[in-house]
Amino acid sequence: MERKVEVKNRKVEARNINIEKITNEPFDEIIGHSTSERKYFTIENNDKIYKRFRNELKITYLPYLGPCVDFGLGDICLEESDNAFKFYIIDRTDKMEYQEFKDLKDAIERLISFYKEWNYVDDSNKMRDILYQTLNLTRKEKNSMERKEELEKLLIVVDMVNGFIKKGNMADPYINHITPALIKLIEEKLNEGEGVAFIKDTHYENSSEFKKFPPHCIKGSGEEELIDELKGYGKYGLSYEKNSTSTIFAKDFLKDIESMKKLREVIVTGCCTDICVLNLVIPLINYFDENNKDVQVTVRSDLVETYNSPNHNREEYNEMALKLMRQAGAKVEGEN
Repeated sequence: MERKVEVKNRKVEARNINIEKITNEPFDEIIGHSTSERKYFTIENNDKIYKRFRNELKITYLPYLGPCVDFGLGDICLEESDNAFKFYIIDRTDKMEYQEFKDLKDAIERLISFYKEWNYVDDSNKMRDILYQTLNLTRKEKNSMERKEELEKLLIVVDMVNGFIKKGNMADPYINHITPALIKLIEEKLNEGEGVAFIKDTHYENSSEFKKFPPHCIKGSGEEELIDELKGYGKYGLSYEKNSTSTIFAKDFLKDIESMKKLREVIVTGCCTDICVLNLVIPLINYFDENNKDVQVTVRSDLVETYNSPNHNREEYNEMALKLMRQAGAKVEGEN
């Protein structure tokens, strides 16, 4: 049901929000009456958070953090209360979306996902960083990347760089349509403490590959950098630069794979399906077989893409590459 709530220049348009009755008790019995001492959302911390939100983000509405004494209709609240953290929004019908979390990190992720869903903030990664830095929280994914030998799953993002999506001789903006779902998967893996690796096609002006393809992704041109949508995640993952169409030969790639003693699955995404994705997946399967390693290589067909040109039909080459990878032993997921 469509609703619109406006209070003090704040609003919640309840499009797809799960608003449901939480209790028969009056709201003043639920909200803003915590007697516990705040550990995280202190006045000092909140001042720092709000200052950075205003200075570093384009944010539509500031959330209430800590005790929500002045909480009103349409406001967004993340309350620290006793041994729990409560996220809620109230509408004028005495109904609310309400979730309670024991872990502050889970509560923060819910807050951020709400801001992303409603486009209330321009950079959700930055919003997360501000909260984590101010509250002295450690993201699980940082530790997981420092301890590669403990990873059981590794998500590989191949060549989601400017030179294949945003600008240059080899760019096809259509490839960017996989980015929103890819971001969701990246965040899921990072929050689970699993590994993420970013592959970046990076060449010098005398690269021999330019005998086969037009010059692209030359170091220093900006084409070799991750697209802006993914750049914020780069610091949480492994990163490899490659000077060919196969990541297998990128510096330290196989060395790091070898160090992942508990690795059980590699998930491959990115572009281009029939070139750099294909030339990673099949050699990687061969590497695991050669070394008798029981590691599943999975290709997300909904999260890989290739370019379109007069002599390169996108659908045809996608289908052909996925078929070849499947026949080589890859598990292909995400197909319609």
